[in-house]
Amino acid sequence: MKRYPLMLKALLILGLCMLASACASPNMCWYKDKTTDHQIKTDRFQCEEAAVTYSNDMGASGNLGLITLRMIACMKDSRGYQLVSESTLPATNTCIQ
Repeated sequence: MKRYPLMLKALLILGLCMLASACASPNMCWYKDKTTDHQIKTDRFQCEEAAVTYSNDMGASGNLGLITLRMIACMKDSRGYQLVSESTLPATNTCIQ
């Protein structure tokens, strides 16, 4: 059996970690022009609450897929937010996920 030096093993592990991190999806944030972080957080909380209530009312309590779809519909359609990559946010905004 061929033995590899410790340094080569460490470089291989480091390379695999870098590759895995490069494939990770970007952070997605809610954005709406001229809206404060507090207002975004408030709207997000209200949409989450409404989505969970909807899921419970439909007899699918805790169904993450249904809750997520309802949450996105509430934020986009009802409140006018966009789901954007953190890298495309204006410098003055913070990422509200």
